[in-house]
Order: sequence, then C-alpha cells, then structure tokens
Amino acid sequence: MELMHEVLFLILAFVSELVGTASGVSSSTLFIPLAMLLETAQVTLVLTAILHVIGNLVRAFIFRRTADWSLAIKFGVPSICFAAIGAQYSDYFSGRFYSMALGFYICKKDI
Repeated sequence: MELMHEVLFLILAFVSELVGTASGVSSSTLFIPLAMLLETAQVTLVLTAILHVIGNLVRAFIFRRTADWSLAIKFGVPSICFAAIGAQYSDYFSGRFYSMALGFYICKKDI
C-alpha cells in the first residue's frame, strides 16, 4: 500500500507540473488541494517547495534560450530570501492553521 501511495503522489506531482507549465499558472494551484488529501499540511508544504524547485529547474532548462534572465534574477533572489524566512517560521504554526489559511477544511490525523 505504501508503494501505491508514493506512485500516486508522483503521478499527481507530474500532472500538476505539466498542467501548470502548459497553462502558465502555478502548479501548486492543482497540487496542494490534492496533496492535502494524501498527506498532512506540513508534508504538503515541504513537497510543494520541492516540486517548485525541481519544476523551475526543468523549466529553466527547457526555456533557457528565450528566458529573460535579468527578470528571473530580480524576482528569484527576493523569493528565495523570503522562502527561507518563511521556512524558519513555519514551525510556529500548526497544520490546522495552514489548512485554514490555504482555504482547506479537512480532517487529518496529524492536524
């Protein structure tokens, strides 16, 4: 059953990245609500961060010739800094808080 859970999660991540890249919206728009059904809020947030890093690296590779790198640096450096600050303070809030802040009202064993 554990293997099926991981396979389902990988498929979910791949499809959300594919849809996000093709449509131009954030992959987390699709990924977070579905991932919250399978994992706790904290695990979902960590996996979403990992998904964004890997997805952005792949998109940077795919679109490397047409990307505006000066704009990417202007937005990328502050976003990395603020993500690090957010990660430092993420332990101060409960999973229930994150669920409510993200608009999800689910009942999980760890929340």
